[in-house]
Amino acid sequence: MEPVATRYAVGTAVWSGFNTMLGVANASQFNLPGVGRGAGYVGLLSGAGQVMMGAFHLPADEKPHYGIGWNPTAGVSHAPERTVSVVNIGAGTATLALSTWNLLHHRNMDKASRTAVGVVSFPGKIGGSGLSLTHRF
Repeated sequence: MEPVATRYAVGTAVWSGFNTMLGVANASQFNLPGVGRGAGYVGLLSGAGQVMMGAFHLPADEKPHYGIGWNPTAGVSHAPERTVSVVNIGAGTATLALSTWNLLHHRNMDKASRTAVGVVSFPGKIGGSGLSLTHRF
C-alpha cells in the first residue's frame, strides 16, 4: 500500500476544518431572519473545491502485470489515499448542502420566515430527540 502524501493529508485536514466551521456557521443561521449570506456563498465555493479535490485525487489500484518472465510486478493498492478522497467528497458535499439550504432559506429576507427547523424531545420511558421542520401556510 502506498501512504498518503503529506501535503494531501494536511490539505484535507485544513480544508475539512474550515468547512466544518462554515457548516456550523450556516447551521447556526437557519432560524435567524436578518443575517447576511456571506457564509453561504463561501461555503458553496469551499465545498465545491473540496469535492473536486477529492474527486481528482481518487486513485484506482494498479493491477499486477503478468508477462513473460519469472518476476511479475506486484500490484499497488491506493486504499489510504482513496479513503481520504472519499472523506473530502463527503465533507465537501455536506458543506454544499448546508450552504445551499442557508441561501435558499434566506433568499427573501424582507418577508418573515414561514419555515423553521428545530430540535424536539419526546417524553416517556424511551424518550428521544429529533428534528422538526415546520412550515406555516
